[in-house]
Amino acid sequence: MNIQPIILFWLLVVTFIGIAFEIITGYKYLQGPVFFIGAGIIFFLLGVFLILLTLKKEENRDLKRYLLLTGGSAVGFFVGVIMHNLFYGLSIFVGDFKPLWYLTEILHGLFFVIAVIIMPLLFLAGVFGVILIKFRRQKDEKSR
Repeated sequence: MNIQPIILFWLLVVTFIGIAFEIITGYKYLQGPVFFIGAGIIFFLLGVFLILLTLKKEENRDLKRYLLLTGGSAVGFFVGVIMHNLFYGLSIFVGDFKPLWYLTEILHGLFFVIAVIIMPLLFLAGVFGVILIKFRRQKDEKSR
C-alpha cells in the first residue's frame, strides 16, 4: 500500500474542518461526545502517520517542513489537551498545598493555551504553507 503524505494531509484538513464546524455551530449537527472524541483520536492518529510518512517519503525540503508542522500541531493539540486535564486534576488533588497548587494551576492554564490557541494556529500555518507550495509547483509546471 503506497499512501502519499499529501493524502494524509488532506484527510487531516477535512477532520480539522469537521471538528471546527462542530465547535462553531455548538454541537448541533453531530451531537454528543462520541463524535468529538472519535474525531480527536482520528486527528491525532492522522497527525502521527503524516509525520512518519513525511519523514520517510517526502523529498521537497520546504514541503516536508510544512507537512511536519501540520502533523506536529495535530499531535501537539492532543498532547496539550491531555496535559491540561492532567494538571487540572492534579491541582484539585493538591489543593491544600499552596505552592504545588499554584504550579499546577499555571501549568494547566499554559497547556490550555497551547492546545486551544497555539496548536490550531500552527496547524493553519502548516496547511497554508503546503497549499502555497503545491500551487506554486503546479504554476511552475504549467509555465514550462
